[in-house]
Amino acid sequence: MRAALAGLSRFAALAAEPGVPGIALWSVVARLPLGMTTLAVLLEVHRDTGSFGLAGSTTACFALASGISSPLRGRLVDRFGASPVLLVLGVLQPVALLAIVGAGAWFDGAAAVLVAAGVAGACLPPVGPVVRVLWQRLPASELQEAAFSLDAVLLQVIYYAAGPAIVTGLAVVESPALALYVIAALTLAGTVAVALAPACRSWPVDRRRPPLLGALGVPGIPGVLVVALAGAASTGALEVAVTGFATEHHAGKLTGLLLAALGIGSIAGGLWQGIRTSHRPLSGQYRAWLVAMTIGLMPIPLAPGLILLAIFLIIGGFSIAPASIAQFRLIGAMAPPGIITESFTWLLSASLAGTALGNAVAGSAVEVCGARGALLVPVALAALAFGCSSLGIRHARDLDGTVSNRSSIARAAPDSSVPHRHR
Repeated sequence: MRAALAGLSRFAALAAEPGVPGIALWSVVARLPLGMTTLAVLLEVHRDTGSFGLAGSTTACFALASGISSPLRGRLVDRFGASPVLLVLGVLQPVALLAIVGAGAWFDGAAAVLVAAGVAGACLPPVGPVVRVLWQRLPASELQEAAFSLDAVLLQVIYYAAGPAIVTGLAVVESPALALYVIAALTLAGTVAVALAPACRSWPVDRRRPPLLGALGVPGIPGVLVVALAGAASTGALEVAVTGFATEHHAGKLTGLLLAALGIGSIAGGLWQGIRTSHRPLSGQYRAWLVAMTIGLMPIPLAPGLILLAIFLIIGGFSIAPASIAQFRLIGAMAPPGIITESFTWLLSASLAGTALGNAVAGSAVEVCGARGALLVPVALAALAFGCSSLGIRHARDLDGTVSNRSSIARAAPDSSVPHRHR
């Protein structure tokens, strides 16, 4: 009980840090569209054109453009600062989102819709990576742990609960176009508010030309990215396999509730990780959570029906957010100051690629061997992620002893961008 109360005090201390509550709140507003855009675009393009093929291609174009351009957006933040990049992209992306509505309504061809979706994806404001850099610069490792835990929990809420529910409600009340209007407004308001925060306006910049390979040239980071790709492939495959399982049981409309069960488990794990104290090295924590994730997913293919599947999804989801937290902290510890934002955006790209890979593999598995067989795919991919971690993050072991030092350096730096109560 005493340990739990001490853990909860971390969140209270985090909320007391000047600037943190405002950044956290507005970053949620700016990132809420992450859980809304794909579904809204899918519904809107299908409504305008009557083609699920074009709708699917449009969402794929959005995701592909976002993933490919993500490291470039991170590099721009590192070189020119967070505020100018966020302000520009915070205006451009809402315009591109509105262009998707106009292109579908005013043009007969598919090219205009696909181009608008590609521009919208390429202009996605890097609010998440920017916020994680700020969390990495907090003045104590306990505050960093609490901040990354809260961030992971909020993402689960955005992706599995709030985002899809809001789009569905707006589409039922009015139309998918209204959902895209709301997404554009949220992106504009949230991104501009984060960009104007003092921590972003005083962002330390490095005008030197970055290394050719950027974050990919930093020892240890490529290994973590490979593990992140495999882990994201596992969760991506699970989403498709669960959808297939629900459909086979004539309950396709309950897919959202089943995925919400996965999110509930992940939220619980993220909160638990935030209040506990671990003295294990970050790399050891990461591998331990990957093992727990693999074991936690194993009962899912054995579920005889939807109720037990939901229970198993809660159990299996418990390790997802804690693994993500350790992953974010490892990247933050490894990345040199001049390319730290780019490093976090590479993590986003790896996650997007892994999700797409998992979707494709599980989709094929559903066709070949049914949903129950497809539920084995996420287990295998989680085991692959752990196997890759044993080989790919060996360099992280050398960094585990320097994480606290990196934090103190950031704390002592005169241009540190997260203010605290002594500044």
